[in-house]
Amino acid sequence: MASSHGGNDVGRRAEGGVFERGERRGAHFRISGRKLEFPMSWARNTAEADARRVILAKILADLQVSGNEGLAESMLRDAAAASREDLNKIVELAQGLASGIEKPVPIPREKDSMPTVQEFGERWTNNDLARQYRQWVKAIDHTENARRMRVHVYPVVFKGRTVGETPMDEFTLDHAEAVLSQPTLKDGSVRHVAQCLHRIFKLAVARARILPQSPFPPGWLPPANQPKDGEFLWPEEEARLLACADVPLVWRVAYGVDAREGIRLGNLRTLRREHLHLSQPGGRGVIIVPKMKNGRRGHWRLGDDTAEALRRWLRLHESPWVFPTEQVPRHRRTRDGQPVETKHAAERLRAHLGKAGVTRQSLFEANDNTMRLRGHDLRATFVTLALARGRTRTWIKRRTGHCSDAMIDRYDHAAGTLRELSMGWLKPLHEAIPELAKLEPSAQWLERQSSPKVRQADPEGFDDEENEDE
Repeated sequence: MASSHGGNDVGRRAEGGVFERGERRGAHFRISGRKLEFPMSWARNTAEADARRVILAKILADLQVSGNEGLAESMLRDAAAASREDLNKIVELAQGLASGIEKPVPIPREKDSMPTVQEFGERWTNNDLARQYRQWVKAIDHTENARRMRVHVYPVVFKGRTVGETPMDEFTLDHAEAVLSQPTLKDGSVRHVAQCLHRIFKLAVARARILPQSPFPPGWLPPANQPKDGEFLWPEEEARLLACADVPLVWRVAYGVDAREGIRLGNLRTLRREHLHLSQPGGRGVIIVPKMKNGRRGHWRLGDDTAEALRRWLRLHESPWVFPTEQVPRHRRTRDGQPVETKHAAERLRAHLGKAGVTRQSLFEANDNTMRLRGHDLRATFVTLALARGRTRTWIKRRTGHCSDAMIDRYDHAAGTLRELSMGWLKPLHEAIPELAKLEPSAQWLERQSSPKVRQADPEGFDDEENEDE
């Protein structure tokens, strides 16, 4: 009875399931505690993929019974892509191992089992490889890498076939040169695209072990580009932007929070009410960012003016999102219930600055050494002004998510100029936006202002208490 129960348990673990992502289909199984996927590029629908899944499940069950689960990943990957004739051989081998009359014999990979550049690249950008090789491959936000591969790599045609359709073992340096020499690829993006290609082939050799060696020799990567200096807003310009009634209120609040807290636009967009804790002792506020770009959670004390502005702002709508689409005038009704869209953030920000009467030319026009203002440069505004005020790099990194001082050091020259000009910090957010300034103060704000420590602080609120986390 006990033996029968154990066999049923093994069978349940071997059942697996079917996945479908666009044109990609296959089966997934949990093997040795890991969920692995086995693509079937030939499958035209989920029914065909499910029929092959049943066979793969039987193979896995036989391997588990015979104590050869260590062979499961390679045998199932071969079986998922094999022809009917080769599939029968793999099934017979698994049955022979289960019965004890066969010994493990490696099955040579057929040509069709080799993934294409696009198939393997998507396993990387979907973090499938990170899940499969979690001790060696880090799961990160691959949004930009996926876009680079999709736009600049997969569609490139070389000798009558796209790079995306090319099997990994047929990719050569000539394919790579065709990708990097395309006229639509900007000089500033060449190294980024090359790094993506270099990375997936390194993983194909060292981790997936589907290739004996990479097609890229040492030193192949193009040299790093000398980064251009970015722009940032001066306090006076930011104050004009936040006071401009022609700019939608939801965007002004978002701009103000970004410039004062250094949060990434992507994290700001997906900020929910439960991520804000605005009723802390002493009228303080805390923000929790579930996942920053470095993969870690971020949390810090908000500036008192930011916390008060958010308390007032959240009274004006009931959405679970801090910045909901419904607050954007003339928004698409199909986006109701979603957060604001941050695509084309740079163009939107520059247009809003123009409406506010900001005319500094370098914000709108790039040259050989500097870039025009981007949406990301609200973070640059935060870092530059924080350095000018004497904030430590540790204090800044807790808010920006930077892992090293290298990026922060790039703002030091501009911060020095601001110190010389005595430009100071940004205007308190709850006062800089007229619509929020007219609202009744929150109970937390009144409590905060009644504190003797606050009354004795300097006008900018840069007192010892704010430095307690340093």
